Amino acid sequence: MVRNSGRSISDLKAVEMDGMPKSPSSENTADRRIVQRLFAEQVVKRTIEAFSHVSDRSKQVLSMLYIEEFTDGMCYRAIGYEKTQYFDKVKPHALLEFADAYLLDDLHIYKERQDSKKTGV
Repeated sequence: MVRNSGRSISDLKAVEMDGMPKSPSSENTADRRIVQRLFAEQVVKRTIEAFSHVSDRSKQVLSMLYIEEFTDGMCYRAIGYEKTQYFDKVKPHALLEFADAYLLDDLHIYKERQDSKKTGV
């Protein structure tokens, strides 16, 4: 676990003794840090994996927006799309492809169906 967390054993000291009595903590900070680090590693791995499974156009859009930090305006101009086409089709398609390929969490956003309000479904 220490090797996987990328930290040294001295960073993961679970209990600090100062001789004063304390109520027991319900949370072990060393365990929490290890879990956070391992989860972060999984997020990175699954992001790289998902990125490799999207189309070239979607990869280009996602790379510009989230790696190269382009604004939406810079992105649609750079790839040669009109603003409306970019916002209505290109960007949503890229995000949906990524959400479909990302396997650690469900990144989809679901809309409530209009008829479900009427029928209670």
